[in-house]
Amino acid sequence: MSNISTVIDAVRQAIPLLAGFSDKAEIPNPYSLADNDSQFLENGWGLSILSSSLSSINTFKDHSESRQMVISLTKQFVSIEGDNDAIHTDSKILLEDALILSKDLLDFDQLGIDSSVQKIDFVSNSGIEFVIGNKFNFIFTETIFNFDISESL
Repeated sequence: MSNISTVIDAVRQAIPLLAGFSDKAEIPNPYSLADNDSQFLENGWGLSILSSSLSSINTFKDHSESRQMVISLTKQFVSIEGDNDAIHTDSKILLEDALILSKDLLDFDQLGIDSSVQKIDFVSNSGIEFVIGNKFNFIFTETIFNFDISESL
């Protein structure tokens, strides 16, 4: 198994162990949130693997690439007419979860993959966005990380 597979598996195993994440469901299709059943979007997370580029950490014995990964966090949004606080309350919950995620995933010990990952960088957070599901509305935020992953040649 390559180091990229090891890193993906480690991230997927670490997320449910983060504080406040044990009750979140893993989203089956994180690449298209609207295509998932509402049960996964009510309080969920998903890992998407994006593009990579050559890392500046390369040596003549290793190949290193900087791979972007996106972790999406979702929450069902229930709007009650005249309740101006509901959207802000749910948005703050998602943003607090994104903060926990970005702080904890930057800790190599949390992932247990210190030999294959040279560096983890927080890239950005999307802010709060909407997904329109079949019968319900959901909000989500996406946090992007760069993982510098090395493979021996």
